[in-house]
Amino acid sequence: MPNDDEPGSYWLTWWNDLSPARKAAWLTDKQLSASATPEEVYRATATDREARIKNQPPKTPLSNAERQARYKARLLAQIAGLPPAPPARVTKARQPSRPARWAAAIAALTTILDEYQAWRDRLPEAIGSTSMAERLDDLLGLRDLVEQLAEAELPKGFGRD
Repeated sequence: MPNDDEPGSYWLTWWNDLSPARKAAWLTDKQLSASATPEEVYRATATDREARIKNQPPKTPLSNAERQARYKARLLAQIAGLPPAPPARVTKARQPSRPARWAAAIAALTTILDEYQAWRDRLPEAIGSTSMAERLDDLLGLRDLVEQLAEAELPKGFGRD
């Protein structure tokens, strides 16, 4: 099998098979002059190929040309006998600790109870004895439970108790 790492092999055959219009477009894309030698073209593509073989995940969706370039880089890597690139690692965000989530839940409950208290305080006297006002009073009676939950001493775990 021809060695793709040296000019004058498979790569040069591929280059010579391109039409003049495709060569010109390709050279323009690589920002090379039309009088570039095959070795200069090969060097320009080798660094480009090395960057693409690293297979860094794209920040935006790939265009058709970029997808084709990656496919061509994979084929060239196979021809050169290189191992396939490892898949990109997917890392998920760490979940906050249990004490932090507990504190956030207590803060959310306290905020909601404060909003219900403000609602109860704004009720007119005529509505003060309705079933809605009674349900608000029952709900506001839970504030003591929320305060007890806030004062609870949480286990630290891993033998640190």
